[in-house]
Amino acid sequence: MQPPTLDQLEAYIKLRNLSVNPRKFLMHYEDSEPPWTNNGKPVKNWKLTAQSWHYNNMSRADTHICSMCKNYGVYVYKDATGQAYWRCVDHKLKHKTFVSKETADKALPKTIKLHKVNKNNERNRQLNALKEK
Repeated sequence: MQPPTLDQLEAYIKLRNLSVNPRKFLMHYEDSEPPWTNNGKPVKNWKLTAQSWHYNNMSRADTHICSMCKNYGVYVYKDATGQAYWRCVDHKLKHKTFVSKETADKALPKTIKLHKVNKNNERNRQLNALKEK
């Protein structure tokens, strides 16, 4: 098998509309030992291998693009219409608070009131007796 060039791989990925990063694909197989092997067996057809990567990437969400910076996205969200969009680690959304600060201030007391201890109960008398000894 003749390994593809980067230009050949990019053209094939565009032609088939695959979600494969061509540089990552080439680096993976060129850096394998020996080159262009998969689990010790030689790669016979790089086009089929690229299609396998596409299906694996789609199931793993590996090659989606961040909607903010065009890096590869790893976090999926949905907008108001239900359409999915991706964010990278740098643009990951922060969690929204469930209750606003104003609502929390109204609902929760400003100070915590502690219950009064009954000094007349038997247990407190016993503890005080032990402390005095």
